[in-house]
Amino acid sequence: MKIKTIIFIILALLVTSAAAQEERKPESLSLRQCLSEGLKSSREIINLRLETEKSTYKIKETQSQLLPQVQAFGTYDNYLKIPVQMVPGEIFGQPGTTVPISLYVQHNVTGGLKAAQMLYNQTIFTAMSLANKAKEISEITYRKAGDDLIYEVSSLFFLIKLTDGQAGIYRGNIERLNQLLKVTQSQHAAGLVREVDIDRIKINLENLGNEAKNLDILQSKQLEMLFYTIGLHKVSKNAYQTVNITLSDSLGMPLLSNYSIPEKLNDLSEHNEMQLLAKRLEMVTLNRKLAASGFYPTLSIYGQYFYQGQREKFDFFSAGQNKWSDVGVIGLSLSIPVFDGLQKNAQINQAEVDYLEATNDYEFLARLLNLEYNNAVKKYFNSKDAAERQKDNVKLAAKVYSQTLLQYRQGVASLSDLLEIENSSSSAQLSLMNALYQLRISELDILKATGKLQTILN
Repeated sequence: MKIKTIIFIILALLVTSAAAQEERKPESLSLRQCLSEGLKSSREIINLRLETEKSTYKIKETQSQLLPQVQAFGTYDNYLKIPVQMVPGEIFGQPGTTVPISLYVQHNVTGGLKAAQMLYNQTIFTAMSLANKAKEISEITYRKAGDDLIYEVSSLFFLIKLTDGQAGIYRGNIERLNQLLKVTQSQHAAGLVREVDIDRIKINLENLGNEAKNLDILQSKQLEMLFYTIGLHKVSKNAYQTVNITLSDSLGMPLLSNYSIPEKLNDLSEHNEMQLLAKRLEMVTLNRKLAASGFYPTLSIYGQYFYQGQREKFDFFSAGQNKWSDVGVIGLSLSIPVFDGLQKNAQINQAEVDYLEATNDYEFLARLLNLEYNNAVKKYFNSKDAAERQKDNVKLAAKVYSQTLLQYRQGVASLSDLLEIENSSSSAQLSLMNALYQLRISELDILKATGKLQTILN
């Protein structure tokens, strides 16, 4: 009996826990939380972070060429046929002839160490500078990818809020039309209106319901895209958990509250794309220097120390006389390039052309960013004015609707007048939502053009 009671209690606790989990409140994510999650979990961001780490190892790889290179080596040669060498016969008292002699034995073993140290190599020194510059480019590319993600996620976030706001407007209209339907049905029962008026309201309700459902489906897809972009798709093995996650903040949240808008875009130094092109110019200059460094000589010091054994039989490790002799040598190696078929000249000319192209791209991008910034500023102020006007228009439409609804209940206004005002009020609200959305996008464009997208995270 006690065991059955314990089992019943355990089952009851499990059911209660599952029900509580099903009924838990939706998790709310703000824009900053979405951005932080994306910067932490985005596949592209993670890969670029690893690429930056890899560039550090690339520098160390280049540096290794300036450090001593030490190798152990060993060889074993078994001459199945002993080679001979022809020497002048005068050595053996046979002038005018050549005598074949053998200078080898069948078994030859060599083992030891050899080391080399580069003393001067301009190519390696320039390659070091290139490796450091490549790391700087990786870091800028990583920051640029972060800014691109901030822009993409913020745009998608506000688009979802726009869709949600539009759906909310339709749901509000549905609620008002349901109330109107009740009033009209009461008036129809009293013989004050025709049945066709009830049908007109039902048709409008059906249309609004379809619009709201379509917007809900669209918002669900947009949420899935947002969660995939920021990496939240990992929270569920089977589906995106969009049902239990909602987005806080609103289209009314300003992004430039702590940022003054300059009249002209004078300083482009903080813009990632300009920094990338500036580093590209430096890379092209170094590539030209790298090609020219091939004209310089190289100097290195080397040394070897090894043991050598030569025997007619393979008895190197047997007891007896010493079968090994040691050899040591140190030296300098100097290499002076003389003629390479004008290869380096062609490489230098290519680098000069690359520099002209990079300079042209740099100047063009500066003009393009200024143009984009000016357009974003104009769009910002136009959207801001439109939003202010639409706020007044929404208040006015709500006031007119309330007055017309009162007149309709009193039998003074017709249903057509009321439905027309309802449509006008809905259009005013939708226009306000769109103006706020365009205002947020223009703010993003301004922050992008000035290289200040990271300020959204603050």
